Amino acid sequence: MQSIFLLLLFLSSSAFALVDIKPVTIGEKPGFTGHVALSLSTKRGNTETDVYKGDVKLQFDNNTTHATWLELAYSYGKASDVENTNKSFTHLRHIHAITSKCFAFELFAQTQQDKFRSIQARDLAGAGLRLRVADTKTFGEVYIGVGAYSEYINYDDPTLDPTEHNNRFSSYIAYSHTLGKDSSITYLGYYQPIYKNLGDFYTSQSLELKVNVYLELYLSIKVDYDADQSPALGREKEDFSQTTSFVWKF
Repeated sequence: MQSIFLLLLFLSSSAFALVDIKPVTIGEKPGFTGHVALSLSTKRGNTETDVYKGDVKLQFDNNTTHATWLELAYSYGKASDVENTNKSFTHLRHIHAITSKCFAFELFAQTQQDKFRSIQARDLAGAGLRLRVADTKTFGEVYIGVGAYSEYINYDDPTLDPTEHNNRFSSYIAYSHTLGKDSSITYLGYYQPIYKNLGDFYTSQSLELKVNVYLELYLSIKVDYDADQSPALGREKEDFSQTTSFVWKF
């Protein structure tokens, strides 16, 4: 059982629900950089559906020892004039090299809400270690990370779902490979159990294909699978989504 847990720990990720899943490499993009991503899905006829998604990322990389970034995302949707999506996400992360750009520690904080998972607010803060285990032009980049964080979850109805305060282990694996000149494929997977109850965990798998369209404009096709072993009462444990977005880098 212990060996299975350790395997899962190293096949997973530390940043729950990150929108930009490509791992940040210190020195890859020195100075201030960022991106804006937008997506819109509209259906008319037998069904009337509108889904809007937006994501902004701002990053500073000093080119030698550390990088810091802030990411904000929001999704809103309606079906036949009835709201069916309303969620937001903010993530702040700092990575600092310890002995080289391959080995670093991470500090992170996050807040999010998801009306249709009955989450009024989920706030967390934590720390971890990150190791780059591969970096070749032929194979791509591979990072693994381990850490821990403390989280508070306030649900919409505290009489049904009392406020939670959990301490969780956190682990991840991130893989990115450049395809051609300006396109890439990226995978991010994570596993985050409560340290006193390893059967109560978050896990997620994300796969993204990003293709250059023109200059700094990219097309992103992303697939996500998330699982929460203890969701709010009446909510599903699993979520699957596919998002197509235009991303402008600056």
